[in-house]
Amino acid sequence: MKSRINIIIVTLFLLPLLSACEHDVAMETTVHPDGSLDKMIHITSGGSFQKIQEIHRESDKATIITDNDPPRNILGLSAANGWALTARKMRVDSAAEGDPKTIYTFLRHFSSAEEANAALATPSDTLFRVTSTFEKKFRWFYTYIYYADTYHAINRMGYPVTNYTTAEDYAFIDRLPGEGKKITLADSLYLVRLNEKLFDIYGARALYEEYYGVSIKLLQHHHVEQRWFDTLRAHKESLYTQVIDKKDIFEDYMAHVLDSLGIPISHEEASKWFISELKPLDAKFEFISVASNAKYHHQINMPWNIIRTNADSISGKQVFWNPPSIKFLLKDYTLYAESRQLNYWAVAISGVVIVLTVFLFVRHRRV
Repeated sequence: MKSRINIIIVTLFLLPLLSACEHDVAMETTVHPDGSLDKMIHITSGGSFQKIQEIHRESDKATIITDNDPPRNILGLSAANGWALTARKMRVDSAAEGDPKTIYTFLRHFSSAEEANAALATPSDTLFRVTSTFEKKFRWFYTYIYYADTYHAINRMGYPVTNYTTAEDYAFIDRLPGEGKKITLADSLYLVRLNEKLFDIYGARALYEEYYGVSIKLLQHHHVEQRWFDTLRAHKESLYTQVIDKKDIFEDYMAHVLDSLGIPISHEEASKWFISELKPLDAKFEFISVASNAKYHHQINMPWNIIRTNADSISGKQVFWNPPSIKFLLKDYTLYAESRQLNYWAVAISGVVIVLTVFLFVRHRRV
């Protein structure tokens, strides 16, 4: 099942951004009863893997390398910000699909979910954000632990996607299985249509709206007369149609537009403005492009037996996901597990109370 879609219209506007290397991301969290967490995040360079277990299984075949700097990654991980880093070069004959790969493993201990969130959930338009939640509840006979990691939506475009999506689209996304699982022909066709709607229609509009917004800021910066704002707004839709027809938009495209509309701002000044203002926009586009094309694997190791989860698979106290990126392309996606432990002392106390109650009741009856 190919369900990784790119919200940016790369084929129309951002083809150079695809020069960034696609990589796999595997997140593994070990949850401790006291609320502390051990997070291990694997990122590949030059190859892929199918699941987290494969990384551990092949680790003894790898060569540890110390002279390689980790690649720039969508989570912003590095040894400089507190992560212990190990880089392993996989042998060619053991790599998936015969391609050599380097796996960068980042490891860090957090005393709480809040501490983890400070490292991984800081608001940013150019980083993948993950929020962790830990809850522990006592219910006499059992103690429950609920843990969840929430992947925040990777669509960082300002234009609302709800203008193009329906409740049925979100319901469809929710029921999609993990990567590698088969889906019905009907679902495959629906996925193609949804892909086209987001890829060809929404993406184009969202990109154009960003460029148009930068143009409005330029006019405000130069304090032009209101009639020039009205002129630009009057041509907004026709300019969008031209962009779609030409299938092209370039850095100083809007500078040429302003010239054609007679707006009194020099082409040189407008070009400098767009070059400066579009730099953070390009970084956002690049993040969305890379993040939506990556493969994701997720594992949570719970301290006790699992009683509830939305995982793709379970093995003992471990739960696993291989979510397609469309799961969290448009909205947040929560991966959770709940486990419980029998409170033996509570059982013992309850037993003593029951025995004592029966004893007193019988003794009272005899009297």
